[in-house]
Amino acid sequence: MKNQLSVLSVALAACFSMNVQGQNIYDDFDNYEPGPLTTQTDQWITWDMNPGGGMECFVVEEEFASAPHSLRVAEGGVEDVILLLGDDYSSGAINIGWNMLIPAGKTAYYNHQSSETPGVGWNFNVYFNENGNSPGIAAIKLGNTVLGTFSYPEGEWFSVLHDIDLDAALMDVYINDLPVYTTAMYFNTLGGVNFYSINNNNRYYIDDVVAEFETEDPTSTAGHLLHNVSIFPNPATTHFQVNLNGLENEVHMQMYDLSGKLLRNETLVGNELHTLALNGLNSGLYMVNLSSEKFERNFKLIVR
Repeated sequence: MKNQLSVLSVALAACFSMNVQGQNIYDDFDNYEPGPLTTQTDQWITWDMNPGGGMECFVVEEEFASAPHSLRVAEGGVEDVILLLGDDYSSGAINIGWNMLIPAGKTAYYNHQSSETPGVGWNFNVYFNENGNSPGIAAIKLGNTVLGTFSYPEGEWFSVLHDIDLDAALMDVYINDLPVYTTAMYFNTLGGVNFYSINNNNRYYIDDVVAEFETEDPTSTAGHLLHNVSIFPNPATTHFQVNLNGLENEVHMQMYDLSGKLLRNETLVGNELHTLALNGLNSGLYMVNLSSEKFERNFKLIVR
């Protein structure tokens, strides 16, 4: 089966020219043996920090997005593991995603922890088919307050992506590359992602976990130009505009889809406003790279 987030990580790496704030994480569970997860890696811990204990989740072969393994979070309200991001981050940006399978009728749950230490703070909670009576519907909650809902496909693998801006304390959520919700982070720090078996109806699988950090290059000579260059409207439908105010030289514009395929490669005149048509593009997320001799910036463009 197609490894959706491995493709996505390649596209992100190709489209972003960034300094790494943290250590990027790629985990497809294929380097582990079937069995307890946290006894085989330091990247993951159980909630009670007892590897191999009662809260352990298991690497399995019964389902996978990319062969031969995935991580199963089974029923019972006991299994509880955290992906550690390497630090408690309070600035910069990070893309976190994975492939996910929720069997028909089953529930699933995850949250973002504000710290690598379990239980310090919950940025938000995501419930899939909460209480077993809303199949195909997920709810984003802060405590018991529903912030928003979105749909997801039951019984098949789908991709989950979080585009997080810690400086703005905002997060965009994508399901199968389509934007489904934008929410504020309750805390402006992020340390881990918690996967928990929320009830006796819980069962889901995750695979191809990706965490990629982004920061703008602080040594760039074009830093003072960043606020002048923009693309809009975003989301866009039939066209988008590129504002190159302050850039005197020619600017190269490249547009990629999430498979990393180059869709457009054009040279634009600096210090002008350009209108570009979106003919033939499907709805989804695209990457736009603008670069010249002394400037480079990357944008995410949503097409609806």
